[in-house]
Amino acid sequence: MYDVAIVGAGFTGLLAGSLLAKEGYRVAVFERNSFVGGRAATRTPKKWGWAEREDYRVDFGHHVFATNSYLEFILDRVGAKRYFKFVPLNMPYFYKNGGLHKPPVGFLEQLRAYP
Repeated sequence: MYDVAIVGAGFTGLLAGSLLAKEGYRVAVFERNSFVGGRAATRTPKKWGWAEREDYRVDFGHHVFATNSYLEFILDRVGAKRYFKFVPLNMPYFYKNGGLHKPPVGFLEQLRAYP
């Protein structure tokens, strides 16, 4: 018997389940897919149902959370920060090709960034 049933093992469902479990509730999380993470997942186009290709992967969903440190609070609360290195960034930056980049500002920077 469970106290709470959560439908969907995306970011929000897993977070809600974790927070409720830490408060002593018995939680069951149900997911229709064979993976967790919901939209925040990396899959092939075939797995997403977009095309019959499996020769590359597509990142889908949110990868940047602008939450005024609320995300850091949640990660601390559920104990998730022990599994990875959390580095808060002063925005705006984006992640591409293994590095952090500042978006081009102004006409000349845009010309150099997007030839």
